[in-house]
Amino acid sequence: MRPNRGLLIVGAVLVAGAVALASYAARPDAATAQQAEQSEAGAWQIDREMTVQPAAAPRRALKHRLLPPALDRQRGNAAALYREAFEALEGAEEEPGFDREALLNVPDHSMEQLRGEAGDEAHELLERLEPILSQVADASRRDTCDWALPTREKGILSRLEAVASSRAVTKYFNARIRLAIAEGRAEHAMDDVQTVVAMADHINKKDTLVSSLVAMANFGLLLDHLATMLEMPEAPNLYWALSTLPSPLLSMRDLLEFEEGMLFWSLPERDIQAWRDGNVSVETVIESMETALELPIDIGAPRLEGLPRGQRRWHVIRGIVQTHERAREKLRERGWDKEEVEKLDMHEAVVAYQVAVIEEVRDDFMKWQYLPLEERPLDVAGRIEDRYAEKHPVGVGLLDAEGLESVMHRSYQLIRRIAILRTVEAVRLHAAGHGGALPRTLEEIGEVPVPDDPVTGEPFTYQREGETVVIATEPDEADPLGKGVRLTLHFNH
Repeated sequence: MRPNRGLLIVGAVLVAGAVALASYAARPDAATAQQAEQSEAGAWQIDREMTVQPAAAPRRALKHRLLPPALDRQRGNAAALYREAFEALEGAEEEPGFDREALLNVPDHSMEQLRGEAGDEAHELLERLEPILSQVADASRRDTCDWALPTREKGILSRLEAVASSRAVTKYFNARIRLAIAEGRAEHAMDDVQTVVAMADHINKKDTLVSSLVAMANFGLLLDHLATMLEMPEAPNLYWALSTLPSPLLSMRDLLEFEEGMLFWSLPERDIQAWRDGNVSVETVIESMETALELPIDIGAPRLEGLPRGQRRWHVIRGIVQTHERAREKLRERGWDKEEVEKLDMHEAVVAYQVAVIEEVRDDFMKWQYLPLEERPLDVAGRIEDRYAEKHPVGVGLLDAEGLESVMHRSYQLIRRIAILRTVEAVRLHAAGHGGALPRTLEEIGEVPVPDDPVTGEPFTYQREGETVVIATEPDEADPLGKGVRLTLHFNH
């Protein structure tokens, strides 16, 4: 079906902006996403030494949970409670004498320092936040969380203040968890761990990839704390606690499908079929162009955002004149009738071609994201870029595939870290049942299943030398993430 002749030449800019919108939420361009990425940048390649003890599973196997069980949850929507707490937190941080940096620096102190003056200062500051943190804990134990974001009305223009606020409050919980570990209060630490996990799960329900990125960063910090907790004297065995986490940890399927709709929801006309058929009014096209150009994203080179409207249109006209013949050729390759293609105006040919390519690129990239990582090609983003090297007339790339693929890979990094911690706990559990003797191989462990590396589908490597064990997955060409995890365990009996 040919596009409606009412479309103006500015339609090319509309399409360019729409493509950029589709990829924006997957890119770490927003300040919140940047903070999450920067703070966790070093956490994805793990090389850690730990001193641990054998530990049997608790008599009540599910005594420790990382998500609140149904018995501990209450009916109600958590979003309103979170918003109240986040607003109160902003006020508390502005109060005289509140030293935010002192709390944020708690993870940098040694355990000995936290049992001294540094810990006393942190306790005083956390006491001032107690009502807020208690309300967040209450919210995390509600059975639903509907943020009611206007994404279907505003698309990428929807405000995501709660995402940034959740990141801030998580750091205060991190400080409190670290203090509890330093002081040997494992039960208190587990209570706060449960709150952070549940809140991250709620944040992930905001239906944007930026929210998912922040939730993954919060989970990453949490796993660091759990690893530290395993080094506590008489630390409880968390094999079954880790096993109760959902798999996958964060569901990406709904988010991927939501991102497909974000393109249309960010524009004034949200009838998807109307855009596909070209049945959009001239006024809508003009409004959509201005909407796209006002967004805080780069939609191409030269940068049209800073130009007067007349100059913007001049750049678009030039691009259309230069590319319309190629667009007609590409439409004919896609099965369009030759005579129908020749009837198209220049701008109609370019817009029709670009709409077709957008759909193809999106589907070619998205289809792989629904498969387990071990079934995907190693570099989906690279394949997409090689296949679709063409640019829009205004110089806009078709899809930020690397940004979206990075988010997907981070979710698998978390799953890998959970699996290797489960393996650590399986070794501790075996040793507890065999008088402290460590297993010679992972296959020797019979008390519980030992997980494989969920990224490669292969067992973790295992080496034992005396009372030291190394559990690892080595980075190599077979590793789709290109990074490995290595934990060296020194057993102290």
